[in-house]
Amino acid sequence: MPVFCSSQPHRPFYVEATQDRSIVPAVQRRMQALMPGARRLSIATGHTPQLAQPAVLARLLDDALSSFREASGVSQPIRPVKGMP
Repeated sequence: MPVFCSSQPHRPFYVEATQDRSIVPAVQRRMQALMPGARRLSIATGHTPQLAQPAVLARLLDDALSSFREASGVSQPIRPVKGMP
């Protein structure tokens, strides 16, 4: 699951569901290879981590975005893309 943030150019994130049987990890790795420089965030869940482990996924994304903010010098929280929940 590619994750992008529109606020500033940066490396995208790829959320890898390590127990996914719909898109097996080998196929996910191939998809990741098509996104040079993407940072992999792995979660031990099936195809829908947002349903299976929403709190864990939220923490992974929050940690990743926080580290991006610190590395880029952005002091304000990164907000979702306008029109997205």
